[in-house]
Amino acid sequence: MKEKEIFDKLVNAEDDTMDILTDMCPEITDAELDRLLAVTERKYKMKKKDKDRAEKDNDITMSENEVSGVERVRRPAWLTPIATAASVVLVAGIVLGSVIMLNRQAKSGNGSGVDQPAVTATTADTTEITTTATGTSVTNTASTTQTTTETTAETTLYTTVPFVAPAAEDIYVDNELGDIALELFKEYDEIDLLRNAAGVEVDTQDGLRFAADPEVEIRSTCYDTHQGEKGIAYYIHVTDSRFSCLEDIRRYLRSVLSEGLYERLFGDSMASGFDELEQNEVLDKEHMKQWIEYRGKLYQYCPYGGWEKLPVVFSDSYPVIIADKTETSCTAYFPEWYIEVDNVENCVCMEVKLILDPEFNDWRIDNVQQFEGRHYGELYDMLNS
Repeated sequence: MKEKEIFDKLVNAEDDTMDILTDMCPEITDAELDRLLAVTERKYKMKKKDKDRAEKDNDITMSENEVSGVERVRRPAWLTPIATAASVVLVAGIVLGSVIMLNRQAKSGNGSGVDQPAVTATTADTTEITTTATGTSVTNTASTTQTTTETTAETTLYTTVPFVAPAAEDIYVDNELGDIALELFKEYDEIDLLRNAAGVEVDTQDGLRFAADPEVEIRSTCYDTHQGEKGIAYYIHVTDSRFSCLEDIRRYLRSVLSEGLYERLFGDSMASGFDELEQNEVLDKEHMKQWIEYRGKLYQYCPYGGWEKLPVVFSDSYPVIIADKTETSCTAYFPEWYIEVDNVENCVCMEVKLILDPEFNDWRIDNVQQFEGRHYGELYDMLNS
């Protein structure tokens, strides 16, 4: 009954109530949202498993008001909290996930106003999923008349790309290369902050205000009032010692990313060459990017709403596993947890592909995928056996 009341309140909530809920909820990436829901589902299954085991051990069958078994007895008092806890965990995860998604849509105004690269993943059965700032569309390319919201690739909360394990004879531990892969990934994780206009020092007293291109529906944050405003593109002066121009940003990103991955993630995120434009005039779509150079200074777009990141942790107990190494490429696998190190079955298996970048003659990340923790466990067992 209480669960039903929770959903009824959400369904019947007024707009201002939902605004309050979404404003209170932190902005997280799609990957983090998937992991959050995965943890919720896992905890629900664990608690439900405890309840089912208790029923089996006591030779009883649960019903709403009574139990049955060898003889009719009352429901044991200690089973109710277990069942309730499992339900509450699941409901809380669904509600929190829903609020986060509402938050993301409300605070982005159907897009931050900054062109975000579309990310397309194609599964084995040619089901194509395209994700943009305004949502996700799924099209089954096997039939031009059919649209579906399901994929038939490996079922996983982390990715639509099926996990392909390397051959047992091709995996090993290389401490030096493993350290390189892990450190590059940690910097890659920090780059997510830049993608969401966070992690950069700025001067809150020095900003720009342009009218947004009418073709772009945006809602950005005023640097004076910190309130969201529609139809205005606000930018704020970057004072971070690492970045004084667009080339500094590119150089920093390329210290971690391959040229190909840089182009996919940030290739259309910078603009310059409009110094003649006065403030309050219309900034056209082609120049409305995440970072701009304007009259000799570097500015960063001010998206509406805050953005937070779940802390990521690693464990020295589980090595970075190297696979498919050539003279110019390799793949690294390692476990990752959120907030605290847990059982390896509850980790996220990270697959990081590295290439030897010819521009720098050094290793760079060329692709990152995340899979269920059991896949790292499988590789770890293969390595030890």
